[in-house]
Amino acid sequence: MVGETGQPILGVMDIAVVRNAFGRQGDSFETDVTIEGVGTVRAVFIRRQP
Repeated sequence: MVGETGQPILGVMDIAVVRNAFGRQGDSFETDVTIEGVGTVRAVFIRRQP
C-alpha cells in the first residue's frame, strides 16, 4: 500500500493502484482527441522512457 500522496481522489471506485518500477514517463502528454460519435475528449498518453 502506498502512503499519503496529497492527490485529490474521486471516491467512485473501491480500488488501489501502485505505480510500477519501469521508470519515468517523461515523454507522456495530454491532448484533445476527436472521436467519431463522441466528440472531442481530453486524452492522456503514457510513454515510458527506455
